[in-house]
Amino acid sequence: TFPTPGELLPLRPWPLEETAGHRAPFAYRGERVEQDGQAWTLVQGALQSPELLLLADRIRFDRATGDILAEGHIRLEAEGLRLRCERLQMDWTTRSGEAFALELEVAPSWILRSGRVLFAGLRKWDFKEVEVSPCPQERPGWKLKLSELKLDLDGFATLRDARLYLGNVFACPYYLPWAVYPAQAQRSSGLLPPLIGGSSRLGTTVGLSYFQTLGPTADFTFAPEYFSKEGMMWG
Repeated sequence: TFPTPGELLPLRPWPLEETAGHRAPFAYRGERVEQDGQAWTLVQGALQSPELLLLADRIRFDRATGDILAEGHIRLEAEGLRLRCERLQMDWTTRSGEAFALELEVAPSWILRSGRVLFAGLRKWDFKEVEVSPCPQERPGWKLKLSELKLDLDGFATLRDARLYLGNVFACPYYLPWAVYPAQAQRSSGLLPPLIGGSSRLGTTVGLSYFQTLGPTADFTFAPEYFSKEGMMWG
C-alpha cells in the first residue's frame, strides 16, 4: 500500500504566492528559493499537489512552460508508484518526461532499475536495458534483465529479451525473446512471477504459473514446476 502525499510530507508546504497573471499549480517548501525571471529554483525543495509529491536537492520550475527540472536525491510519489532517481525532467501539466539513474517501485512490489526511462502521464513507461525484481533488496534472490520494456500501468507490460538471473548467475534455459504481462492492478489473465527454490530431496525448483480469470468470482491457475532431481511436475 502506497502512502498518500499528505502522509509522506510531515510539514504542510507553504503556499506559493500568486502574482498578477500567474497561478502556481502546487504548494511548495524549501530551505531556499531563488528566482530568475519566470523560473523558480528550490534548494532542498518539495512540490506537492493532491495527487503528487516531488522531493529533491534542487527543483527548478519554469512558470512560462510548466517544465520541471529536479536534480539530486529525487523522490516522486504518485498513485501506485514511487520513483527515486538522480535527475528528472517533467512537464508538470502532462506528467510526461524522462528520468535518469532511477529505481521505480510499482504495485504490488515490483522494483525496476535502469539508467534512463521515458514516461507519459506517469502511467506509461518506456525502458531500454532494465532490471526487474520482486523486492527492494540490494541483492534479490532472482531478477530479470530486459533489453526493452514498455510498461502501461493501466494495461500491459511488453518485454523483450528477458533473461532470468539467480543472484548474479544467468539461468541459461530461462530466456524469453518477447512476452506480454498484465500490469494493471485488477485481476487479469497472464503469467505469474517465477517460483524459484530448492530442497535436498527434490533439488533445485523452478516454476512458472499461468493465471486464468473465469469471470469476477472464478479463476484457475496452471502451475508446472521443474525439479532437478525429479523432472517436471504439473499442478
